[in-house]
Amino acid sequence: MDLQQLQEQVRQEILRLRDKLGKSQAQIATQVGISGANITQIVRGNWESISEALWRKVAIGLGLEVQASEWHTAEIGNYKKVFGVCGYAQAHSLAKLIAFEAGFGKTYALQAYTRQNRNVFYLQCERHYTRKVFLQKFGQVLGLQLSGGIADMIDAIIDRLKKLENPLVIWDEYDKVLEKQGVFDLFKTFYDATLGHCGFVLCGTNALEIELRKRAKAGKIGYQELFSRCGREFVSLQTLSRQDITLVCEANGIDSPAEIEEIRVELGDGDLRQLKDIVQRRKVEYLLKQVSKKKLVS
Repeated sequence: MDLQQLQEQVRQEILRLRDKLGKSQAQIATQVGISGANITQIVRGNWESISEALWRKVAIGLGLEVQASEWHTAEIGNYKKVFGVCGYAQAHSLAKLIAFEAGFGKTYALQAYTRQNRNVFYLQCERHYTRKVFLQKFGQVLGLQLSGGIADMIDAIIDRLKKLENPLVIWDEYDKVLEKQGVFDLFKTFYDATLGHCGFVLCGTNALEIELRKRAKAGKIGYQELFSRCGREFVSLQTLSRQDITLVCEANGIDSPAEIEEIRVELGDGDLRQLKDIVQRRKVEYLLKQVSKKKLVS
């Protein structure tokens, strides 16, 4: 639920309590632990001076669904590294491989780069993609409605890429299609046809590096060729550093060094998803404590 939805839900609940259950606004203010003046401002729609924290405090006091405030991302080390790799690949029309375990921000950074830059096309691979389905999905990302045979679809995609200025193709979770030879071979086709004009970033979990190296070493058709075209190296990311954890906490309103350290200890070797869960839980706990304090005072 975003803030605007929360605001309207809170207002409607106050009106319901007042108009249908007969509670006065003063009684409602006491119930949620804020001033009567704030309740009046909420009812009248004068919301500019009411903070997000206060809105959520009122929501908790009214018994509405408790959620942490909107999640704010931080430009941690992996975010910056992925941006750098994508920028370099796009500027120089190169192919790059990124492999690291799940939960450390690869996909978010790739999608953010796609949103913030021109002529960048992101596709998340799926295990069930056949050669035809993959081409159709990739075509949709490029703004094409593909039909006809495989060769026609390939030609249409190549033509589209060649007409763009410095395009970048990002195929995420690429490890999911390594066993699909018909899909896997498409990289070589598109890379060769757009050589020196289009960049590529292929990204996946550690399985991408393990399997690609193993198959290339075994001499399996296509894998050595892909590895060669991507510079024979993988870009590796890192687990969360102290600085990363601090940046995430501060971006989401937690700036106490002591509390950040507690979060770091609780997280241990956890990933970004776990860090998000811990931070959001602590924010909810904080709001609940504030409501409880107000109720005790009143």
